[in-house]
Amino acid sequence: MSDVESSPEFEQLSALYQRWVRAWLPAGIPRERNATCHDCAMAAPDASCGGEDLGYYDRGLKCCTYFPDIPNFLAGRALAEDNPGAGALRAFVTGADTRFQATLHGIQPGPKLITLYDQHHKQGFGRDPDLLCPYAIDRDAPEGPRCGIWQQRNGVCSTFFCKHVKGLTGYQFWQTMRGLLGQLENALAWWAILELIDAPDRVFSAGARRAGDRNAVLIAPDAWRFWPGTREAFYRACAERVEALDPEEAVAIAGQEARLYRLELDKRAAELRATEPPSRLRAVPFNVLRQAGGRTTIQALTCAEPFEAPDALVPLLRYFDGGPTPETIESIREATKIRLEPKLVRRLFDLGILERLPEAGTEI
Repeated sequence: MSDVESSPEFEQLSALYQRWVRAWLPAGIPRERNATCHDCAMAAPDASCGGEDLGYYDRGLKCCTYFPDIPNFLAGRALAEDNPGAGALRAFVTGADTRFQATLHGIQPGPKLITLYDQHHKQGFGRDPDLLCPYAIDRDAPEGPRCGIWQQRNGVCSTFFCKHVKGLTGYQFWQTMRGLLGQLENALAWWAILELIDAPDRVFSAGARRAGDRNAVLIAPDAWRFWPGTREAFYRACAERVEALDPEEAVAIAGQEARLYRLELDKRAAELRATEPPSRLRAVPFNVLRQAGGRTTIQALTCAEPFEAPDALVPLLRYFDGGPTPETIESIREATKIRLEPKLVRRLFDLGILERLPEAGTEI
């Protein structure tokens, strides 16, 4: 499959999604340099530092402690590859491994694994080996496991970053991307079923949802009998159908909510590339994490990224009360002889320490 892009602006995404996002955002995506998969930024530096107490991950697990849904078209792409990750996926398709269930919609964890994740992921994410993804490979490598279906991973795995270069702004962008890809995955998987099954009305179950079902619409237990070929052939056919779609055509098929996410993605991407601070800003509550050596580390309530600043900066934040940003910067200079650079003010906004206010005469 030739749609894999080598540009660092897009390689953060799985292969099919690279092509789609390149069409949606031709200006590119700034790279998330702080989220380093091969040298996990969240792994404990050594065994003596109290890893769990400080929020660190086990280096042998990293953020691979998640059971992903693989929609039928991504499953078809993965099955076309010859690697250990595809081998694990094929075992679910053939029934050799029953921990995951293979349906017309895709491959998803069974009820037992969903219950395990729901009960343990808050404490065990990054730490509990029972939550390790079945597609993880090279588990004993010094740098920890790698994704065995990296080029075909789903929207959740493509958009999860433990750290964001632009803090809250980056987080909001990737959350929007995740929402869009999630809408596309669900809708296009159903669309592929309708394209390929001769009696689509007979593959859906009218029964109530069972515990562990992630899809709002259930597939009848005997749905596979309406497909004349093998399960692998069905998944590959789904991949062919979806790969042939234009990116905007895919959004149209996914419906109104996907279109709204698509519009929001443009706004979030523009924010991600912006370098100037918004025209009106207001300080919001934040936590003081530590003070030492003339430096204060603060963290917004809405952002996971801390910010270390000179002690003298913190009292200046009260000047940001919603007035025009250039006037606020000038007021600080006149009162304190300190001139804040717009780049620094932008950084405080990206980290959620300052929030945007609407222009005068407009509504939020």
